[in-house]
Amino acid sequence: MLRRGFTLIELLIAITVAGIMLGIGLPRLRGAMIQESVRSARREVTTRLANARAVAVQRGCPATLRMNAAATQVWVTTCRTGGAVGIDTIGTVANLGTRYQVAMAASSNAVVFGPHGIATGAGWVALKFARSGHTDSLAISPVGRAAW
Repeated sequence: MLRRGFTLIELLIAITVAGIMLGIGLPRLRGAMIQESVRSARREVTTRLANARAVAVQRGCPATLRMNAAATQVWVTTCRTGGAVGIDTIGTVANLGTRYQVAMAASSNAVVFGPHGIATGAGWVALKFARSGHTDSLAISPVGRAAW
């Protein structure tokens, strides 16, 4: 007689082994996901920093990466084009707290790039991102280069 399929005991053993493996693996996966959200927040700020530099060169006027650590927000502002008076916000205001569920601390609230793409600040700007015990940091040099 030819048997096809699995017995009930074989299925129960397979489900039990899979459950044990998931029980071991899920906490590590959760930690990895939290660490990735912290890194993503750092990458978002690094991208905005590069955007500010590019906009300053493209428009030929100062561009500023603005940071509100209390609200975990970053955005880029620059002069208006076409001779208009005022300031343009480039893109949207990124709310890192909402998007990545991180807290942010910054030693300065702005990095200003001149028309040649070099930051005109007085010194290093340090940013720290944290969530559930996981941290990451970003340092912006006096000339506007990012280091982590």
